[in-house]
Amino acid sequence: MNLIVGVSAFLLDYRLFKFSGLVDSLLAFFILYFAQIVISELILGILGLLYLNNVFLVNLAILLIIYLITKNSTSSFNLEGIKDTIYGLSENKIILLVVSVILGFALVKIGINLINPPFGWDSLNYHFTFGVEWLKHGNLDTPITISDDPSPSYYPINGSLFYLWLMLPLHSVFLADLGQLPFFILAFLSVYSIGIKLGLGRELAFLSACLFSIIPNYFKQLQIAYVDVMVAGLFLAGVNFLFLLNEAFTLRNVTIYALAVGLLIGTKTVALAYSALLLLPFVYFCFKNIRKFYLFVLVVLIIACIGGFSYFRNLVDTGNPFYPLDFKILGKTIFKGVMDITVYRAHFKIEDYSIG
Repeated sequence: MNLIVGVSAFLLDYRLFKFSGLVDSLLAFFILYFAQIVISELILGILGLLYLNNVFLVNLAILLIIYLITKNSTSSFNLEGIKDTIYGLSENKIILLVVSVILGFALVKIGINLINPPFGWDSLNYHFTFGVEWLKHGNLDTPITISDDPSPSYYPINGSLFYLWLMLPLHSVFLADLGQLPFFILAFLSVYSIGIKLGLGRELAFLSACLFSIIPNYFKQLQIAYVDVMVAGLFLAGVNFLFLLNEAFTLRNVTIYALAVGLLIGTKTVALAYSALLLLPFVYFCFKNIRKFYLFVLVVLIIACIGGFSYFRNLVDTGNPFYPLDFKILGKTIFKGVMDITVYRAHFKIEDYSIG
């Protein structure tokens, strides 16, 4: 299935979108890949048909449609560009040393994940639990979590859908336990690309990405099946695509930006706050390109489709898209919930951010 979705993303990326930058193309490839996974599982889950055979057939059909649309287009894939970039960076011995150290520690963490059973409150209480329930029942009904916190049953589910994707072939969490690994790569490439756009040059941009990757509390999440690295990677990808929008406010750039933001807010509730940092510059670009304001409508539709499922379901089920949060503005209740914001703040302790 990964091959099918990967080929679909490749055709869209290199035959339809045709980004000129190497790293921009790689980032777009992963965003398109993740988006197809989420969309196909959402559709099948809503219909109660979320089973392996159906997932395979739907994504195969998507691949055939994309192939028919793009078969007459020339590919912008440039293997020589990839070779030149790798060769240029590999000539720097400091970069080779840094990469070796990071890969060494990363491989150890990956090995630990593959050998040991999964651990972590989030993964065992809902990321994996929900995936298993969806796997058994073929729908997206979320069970009530067995804890004193009702929130997880109402959280956005894009991250859990990706874990489900990794569970489907083997009916096991063996691969899913490494679900955040691709997003480490996404975040790394995003930081590198942003550095290039800021004029740092390839070597400094690469070292900046390496430095970002070894932030202790960030790096240690490589061995935990949470969604925080997913949020970081998608947010940074969104920032990168904002730079592209600043250069050219085109349908291509707007679409890939909207997919990144939609995937972001559909992964974790707190990402709504971070998404505001991405949406405000976009609104500015819309006013700056007022004749293309219709693209704003397109962005809203894409974000709603790929990131709004859980919020819409919460609104229908409870009358509150942010349930169970008691959502207030200036002391006035906008959406009635059962948990005050102070309860959410109590989730976070200083110790959670220690490097131990």
